[in-house]
Amino acid sequence: MQKRDMWLGVLGAAIVFGFFLPWIDVGGHVKVSGWDFVREGSLAWHTRLLLALCPLAGGSLAVAGFTRARGAVSAAIATGGGILGYVVYKMAYGFIKLTGVGLWMVLAAAALALLVGLTAKSERTTK
Repeated sequence: MQKRDMWLGVLGAAIVFGFFLPWIDVGGHVKVSGWDFVREGSLAWHTRLLLALCPLAGGSLAVAGFTRARGAVSAAIATGGGILGYVVYKMAYGFIKLTGVGLWMVLAAAALALLVGLTAKSERTTK
């Protein structure tokens, strides 16, 4: 077994087991796992469905890695990209939904100040 395949199997298993471990832990008083999110009806059905795919994708990756299947690398790319892409999307959506125009103005001005400062510094070093 190639090391890469073994690691893909271990990572797939970690996704499966991690799904059932706490995702949110509020000082030990409240613990919520991925399974809890899927089981409870507080989220939209499509969100719960996507979360339920997490251990299925991890299990598929684990099997593909441990059996040295030809599609192990593709499964790794699809699983990792899918999970990370969804999380980045949800974080960006939440950030945009919760922030106001003042924060956007500050962030835009900070980015432009950094750009102008770096441009001026590079002009100074080229002269």
